[in-house]
Amino acid sequence: MISQLIPFLKRIDARPKKNLSQNFLIDAKIVSQIIEIAEVQSGDVILEIGPGPGALTAALLNKGARVYAVEMDPLFARELERLQNGKLQIFQSDFLQFPLERLPKNIKVVANLPYHITTPILERLFAHSFSSLTIMVQKEVADRMAAQAGTKIYGSLSVFV
Repeated sequence: MISQLIPFLKRIDARPKKNLSQNFLIDAKIVSQIIEIAEVQSGDVILEIGPGPGALTAALLNKGARVYAVEMDPLFARELERLQNGKLQIFQSDFLQFPLERLPKNIKVVANLPYHITTPILERLFAHSFSSLTIMVQKEVADRMAAQAGTKIYGSLSVFV
């Protein structure tokens, strides 16, 4: 996937934007594992947050899922159109401002979350009803989420989760 990502980014003259905490999936094996863990089936309805160049989006669509992609970066939101197959709906929006009531019921969340706003995204996701959540977060965030009481990394995020 890295062999496809670099030429794609060059073609559209894009680089990961630090202010948007962009991190791109470059390993096809990781994408496949996410799809497998999320138990994505043909016909599933998926919310993807921050799809960026669309590696995960493409895999979800290839499984036959209907994807609602919320992408803040206007360039990547526009470029996601190249994946359009009639089952992709793209919203150029900040997820924290996105009206979740616009989404259908029984929707799964499958996402590689932007790192610097993981906690506000999680707060928003946990306050809404989804059929499942499969998210990739930074290792340090995952460790804090799973921390046991009394450990050095145990904190408000551990309690919240």
